[in-house]
Amino acid sequence: NISLKNKITKNKCKPKIIVKKSENTNLFPKLIMKDEYKKVVLKKEVTKEITKEIIKEFKASAFRLKEQSDIYDSFNGKVVQNWEKETSFTSNIGTQNWVKITGYFIDKSWLKAKKDLWIQKDKVLQR
Repeated sequence: NISLKNKITKNKCKPKIIVKKSENTNLFPKLIMKDEYKKVVLKKEVTKEITKEIIKEFKASAFRLKEQSDIYDSFNGKVVQNWEKETSFTSNIGTQNWVKITGYFIDKSWLKAKKDLWIQKDKVLQR
């Protein structure tokens, strides 16, 4: 039995370990930023001119739209409505470029504006 064991162990193949030196000395190459992220903004221009609007009160008056117009939630704000040409409204507040709508007419009856409504001054005629 012992001789059989010796024969088996002698005939076993032992694996050879070969150490090979890598051609690339740096196994972790340097990280490179993608081209799309390399862009640098050298100059940024402001295209929108900012002007201060001074709100003033004046004697209440009736106005009429010259043309179909957008109505805004504040001066330089968001469009909230679009009114037809010749729609009448009242106001006593405005700026250099805007008129606040304080009331408007529907079927010849006046209604007080419940929300802030503004229109560009060049779109209206004062009556």
